[in-house]
Amino acid sequence: MAERSSLEVVQEVLEKAPPRGFGETVELTVNLKDLDLTVPKNRIEDDMPLPNGRGKSVKVALFGTPEMCQKVKGVVDLAVSSADLDDV
Repeated sequence: MAERSSLEVVQEVLEKAPPRGFGETVELTVNLKDLDLTVPKNRIEDDMPLPNGRGKSVKVALFGTPEMCQKVKGVVDLAVSSADLDDV
């Protein structure tokens, strides 16, 4: 598989698959040999952006002190202070 990229292989599989009447997902599993992930320098951290996005906008909420909620007004979508939680 080192001679072909993962993307090429996935595209080939999708082209050879019969058409379906619904949206499909593709799962990819990669086994790593001789890699000790307990060693911090060997850990893998990567993001894979979705080709069509999530379809929804991202919203951010903050639970914090009243002072912190005042500082972040206009930055987050929802700020809930500890004083607000005391009323509940």
